[in-house]
Amino acid sequence: MMNMERTASQYLPNLPIYQKAIEILALSRRIADYLTDGKNDWHIPDDHPVCFAGDMITYSSKLAPNIEAAETQENQFSRYRHMMLLKKFTNRLVRQSERLERQTIDGKDYVALLRNELKKFKRLQLLWESSFK
Repeated sequence: MMNMERTASQYLPNLPIYQKAIEILALSRRIADYLTDGKNDWHIPDDHPVCFAGDMITYSSKLAPNIEAAETQENQFSRYRHMMLLKKFTNRLVRQSERLERQTIDGKDYVALLRNELKKFKRLQLLWESSFK
């Protein structure tokens, strides 16, 4: 397993889906920073854009680790589990970005950019998943 982990750390950064996951995390963080703009109010309602932004960071931060986990699993069922988790977090990220677009916020252009990147990610995800079959 140690040898496989070392090998994965060498090729993972070159995988297009892994690179896109890192880009999506960075973009989600920039959007969250833009939306929160230093707000630290504990009394923000659940449907406030700041909450959506926090969820976006949470979901986008789980993309790359699940790609890595699927790539390094020898057990087919464990690999499949991580692939399904990746799909789940991607879909939640899409839903959160759609909710943000419906809000009356500044920065809708950034959210549209994120949605475009998520579409690219989903295409890469299909290609990546097919490589395991």
